[in-house]
Amino acid sequence: MIFMHSMPLDARHTSLHSKRKVRSQSGQVQNATAPLFPQEPSTEWPSAQTSKRRLIPLSFANRAYQNTFNQPLFYSRQNNWLAKRYNNLWGRYPIGSISTYHPPLLPQGYNIVQNPGSRNRLAKATKLRNNADEDTKFVEGRIQEYYDQRINRNRNKWMFKPIGGTTLHLKEIFLGRCWDFIENRGKDLENPSKVDCNELWETFSKSFAFKGPCDVTSKDYALFFDLYDEKPLNDKVMFWSGTRELTHAYTRLYDKFTTLEDTLAGYLLNGLRWCGSKEDPGIDYKECPYECSKQKAFWGLAAAKLARRARGIVHVMLNGTRQHLVDRQIFPSFMDDSYLAENQLSSLPVRDVKEFRILVGHTLHHKSLERCDSLTILELQNRAKARGLKTTCFDNPYFIRHLLCLDNPGDPLCLFKVYDQDVLPEK
Repeated sequence: MIFMHSMPLDARHTSLHSKRKVRSQSGQVQNATAPLFPQEPSTEWPSAQTSKRRLIPLSFANRAYQNTFNQPLFYSRQNNWLAKRYNNLWGRYPIGSISTYHPPLLPQGYNIVQNPGSRNRLAKATKLRNNADEDTKFVEGRIQEYYDQRINRNRNKWMFKPIGGTTLHLKEIFLGRCWDFIENRGKDLENPSKVDCNELWETFSKSFAFKGPCDVTSKDYALFFDLYDEKPLNDKVMFWSGTRELTHAYTRLYDKFTTLEDTLAGYLLNGLRWCGSKEDPGIDYKECPYECSKQKAFWGLAAAKLARRARGIVHVMLNGTRQHLVDRQIFPSFMDDSYLAENQLSSLPVRDVKEFRILVGHTLHHKSLERCDSLTILELQNRAKARGLKTTCFDNPYFIRHLLCLDNPGDPLCLFKVYDQDVLPEK
């Protein structure tokens, strides 16, 4: 999924290495290399944590990310200067031998087969699916097929097919998760001591019990969401669509973002299934229609509640290679009927959100079906701008590729060029 831009570090750091003369206590004059970054008292770590060259790891990491391109990390002060700088410099620093996907703003005609460096490093490069432009009309047609399936008369064949019934022991799981959330994650609640898990369960179960599985509406769940309040989240809200595993791998690794599944409602019912029945005991444990078992009314309210907590920078992680592995059906990166479109985007407090940041990832060795400023991702960008949100979009940010390579460390696309900070290239 993610791809690195290999830029010569010697060219990048040449100006940072300067020779100077210093005088030791014995009065002798000696040559010394100035530290790569000056020590900052506010971020200085204990001496045991510094390197042989007295580099401060925290400062080193911050500067390193600020000097790389396409890095929408929360601590790099983002004023679009990264994209502008990249636009000015990319011609002087051609794609390295490892990168097989073009970074943003690079000419779309780049092809791994035409890149000699890539051919040398990857013997089977000609067999890899490169990141060349996909036929826009073809992708548009496949996306339209998806929407046609959802509105034509054949939709009943797959959208309402019966599946397994309500999760067994739903009440016990609900109550256990509830007390666990209050005990271990109560800091996200306004008044955790006032949250009664038994009351939450009674209200929740009454919302759908003794009703048809497809007869429940948002109004039925409204009282449940009124029973608790959660604190605002500054620069921590992370929406996702088509990237469930990747998004949660990222949020678990860094613990700096909050997804829908990290909220109280999401934590209680993530991965569970439920639907009502007009007969005793009021809950159907045998089968639920597929579309109705998704409980869109419930999750729509939960998604909107998370969006209203957003402050500062809001992140959205999308799948630019959203294709079913079996039938090859292509899905839009931004769906018109998704929670992001119907609930979250419209519920964002525009005055409190300073940036709507879109992150688009792509599966390793697969074509990019959608990118920033194209097709449905462009539609999302336009909708966000229409709401008055400052919108930025990053195609293939580096951290996504790092996450993908955790599962595929031996993949040719994961052979990154690594420099030891104690042995940085000199002039």
